[in-house]
Amino acid sequence: MEIKKSDWKILNVDFIWFLLFAGFIFTVPFSPHIAFFFSVLLLLTKYSRVPLIRNSVIAISLLMILFTAASRQISYGISDDLINTYMPIYYSQQWGGGGTDLGIELGYVVYINIINIFFQNLPPRGVLFYSMLATLFLYYVWLIAFLLPKIESRYRGIISAAALLALQVGMLAQFLRQELATPLLLMSLFYWADGAKKKGLLFLLFATFVHTSSLIIFLIFHLTATLKTKSKLILLVFLLLFSFAVFTSPGAVSAIFNSLHLDFIAKKVAYYEVAQGIAVSQALSVGKFYFLIILIFFIFRKDISEHQNINNFNKTMLNFCFWGSLSNLSFIMLPNAVRLFLIIPGFLLPLILYPLVKKKAALFIFIFSLYAIISFFFPQRLFAGGTAGLYFWDFYSWYEYTPFYYFFDISNLK
Repeated sequence: MEIKKSDWKILNVDFIWFLLFAGFIFTVPFSPHIAFFFSVLLLLTKYSRVPLIRNSVIAISLLMILFTAASRQISYGISDDLINTYMPIYYSQQWGGGGTDLGIELGYVVYINIINIFFQNLPPRGVLFYSMLATLFLYYVWLIAFLLPKIESRYRGIISAAALLALQVGMLAQFLRQELATPLLLMSLFYWADGAKKKGLLFLLFATFVHTSSLIIFLIFHLTATLKTKSKLILLVFLLLFSFAVFTSPGAVSAIFNSLHLDFIAKKVAYYEVAQGIAVSQALSVGKFYFLIILIFFIFRKDISEHQNINNFNKTMLNFCFWGSLSNLSFIMLPNAVRLFLIIPGFLLPLILYPLVKKKAALFIFIFSLYAIISFFFPQRLFAGGTAGLYFWDFYSWYEYTPFYYFFDISNLK
């Protein structure tokens, strides 16, 4: 396979690649944190154009993310969904296959029963580990089989690096069902945007069975692809009014959905009641990623518009990213609901950046390289990482001198 000159010459030098590869191989056994960022740097070199090398590096980097997230603190306070939401589901199936109150969201229950075939009496960290393992496997399939084929071969390494850097590891380790549903939903969106409507609906069904928020996201995705601009603005106003109604009178909104026999939506509304009294500063903090995406669309509207006009897939997906980010700002009064559209900054950001990468590849290689190098010194990660009460590296350290210590620590869970 012929490898052309890289856009950034220093990472085109074989000696530099060899140093990065040696650093990657050396750190994998001793530090998942450092090894992950070495993998990002490797993806920015010319050899990332070789599919076997690129796909292998991506697979190992996702394993490093898995062991990073699996190390997090487990809190028995109200904020830890693992203890308060997912362990009751696990125990209900472990102890006699009891029922749950998840309604149609039975996908995670099915997966728990599959886990129970192979592993018995898992502790919370074991449930966390195997839940994230399924999510990252599906994410790998989506990245390799759905996203990268949409990217020109010379840019696939850069886009892979962007995808890995954008992955919100803190969310991955906390919201297990929504994260498990997200790769399935992404496959659905890609099939639908490509015109394969039956496959899109099938994967939407799978995603909805895991988490019903997938159905809401898909509905807005479809509306952004079909409505005119004026109608989209009306939709934004409606979402803002709905958000305000939930914020001020969640009980009344829940009662309305219950009367319509939409119990699963009523339960979601009840879950968002904790948003009462949120400060403006907190709301803005939650929405910062969406503000950034909207800003990118406005600053680089010419480049993005040119890319949108190439084909219907680009137009559909980028329209969703823009209008989905605007829609999500309607929920800034509801901090739990604001993660509804995390699919955009956490997974589709590479697709937004792709038109800019094609024009300014050298700049993005420099930015991603600098970000990865700085991140070596921040074990809690600079972007969507550990938070108070849920910090990483609680079960084991971010580096140790025993080879593959993290693997053995997880393997010996009791």
